Amino acid sequence: MSSTRPPLETFSFMTPKRALFGLGTVEKVGEEARELGGKRVLIVTDRVVGELGLLERVKGPLKKAGFDISVFDGVEPEPRMETADAVAEAARAAKYNIVMGVGGGSSLDMAKVASLMAANPGRPERYLGAGLVRRRGLPMILVPTTAGTGSEATQNIVITHEGRKASIASPHAIPDTAIVDPALTVTMPPGLTANTGLDALSHAVEAYMSKEASPVTDALALEAVRLITRNLPVAYSQGENLGARYHMSLAALLAGMALSNAGVCGGHALAYGFAVREGLPHGLSCAVALPHIMAYNAPACGHKLARVARAMGERVSGLSPREAASRAVEAVARLNSGLGIPSSLRELKVPRGAIPAIARGVLVERLLARNPRTITSEDALRIVEGMWEGRLA
Repeated sequence: MSSTRPPLETFSFMTPKRALFGLGTVEKVGEEARELGGKRVLIVTDRVVGELGLLERVKGPLKKAGFDISVFDGVEPEPRMETADAVAEAARAAKYNIVMGVGGGSSLDMAKVASLMAANPGRPERYLGAGLVRRRGLPMILVPTTAGTGSEATQNIVITHEGRKASIASPHAIPDTAIVDPALTVTMPPGLTANTGLDALSHAVEAYMSKEASPVTDALALEAVRLITRNLPVAYSQGENLGARYHMSLAALLAGMALSNAGVCGGHALAYGFAVREGLPHGLSCAVALPHIMAYNAPACGHKLARVARAMGERVSGLSPREAASRAVEAVARLNSGLGIPSSLRELKVPRGAIPAIARGVLVERLLARNPRTITSEDALRIVEGMWEGRLA
């Protein structure tokens, strides 16, 4: 299938300075911190990470390396601006040399806030948007304990603010070091495994569809799609399966790299339109939205979705790009169903009367600028109605 990519295009690519990946790599956190210098570490995390014993797996090597450790464990899921303010205050309370995030995407994002706010004045709210952070923050190490957000590889910080998802986007938010140890994800229960894994799938597919995609992000995204399709159902049903956990952690890292450089598009815009309003987890909302935005975008990027279908193991030989794209949409819907993801907003108890407000919310999302097909107010309303009914376009 032919590519519509322009010849000799120019693009850039950003990634962590160093990434350690593999079983047992968390044991090297002390060595990595020593490379960054200093003796005082602020760890940003949540209480569940501590209760599961995962925090001690990070603190142990740090103590052996002679570090003085402070912990901020007040991060909640889908962190609010008030939490970002508290993290900034904690980072400024002492002269730390390193900030370390340990946990899911929320903890990693708040660690980014701590790093940046230690070196930049004012409240985090001041930096909402893209390219507003002027100074590099404290050296930063991120250690994910889930496989999905890819925050360990991105320049994005997501904060719930004034009833919506807002973000700080800056190259300064990319960590110095990402330590991805798949063994830390074994404690994830099935529901969280599904939500985070499908979040990674959304990152990969949306980055692949994005108008800002490049040959590098395309390669990363397609490999992430392939890995997720083959390993997420196993990780979901067999949580102790280290092979599946290994490949899901790798997929999340690859998808995070693609997301950080190509960005996500209409799927996340749709998800943001109802997730905060209805109090739903980010990964779940993205999973519900993904097949709908794929179906809507198919006329504009059928050739790309055909490759997604092939990466998902679908037989598309002899099919037209539109027919093959439909196979990709169907494959994602089947994957969602097998992981217990509702197929409609109605199943999620979203009131039908909320449809117009959700559609209006979608239209204000800056992410739509990257969507390969323009979404009008009428389009948004039609897509959201389809999401509520569980009907694909």
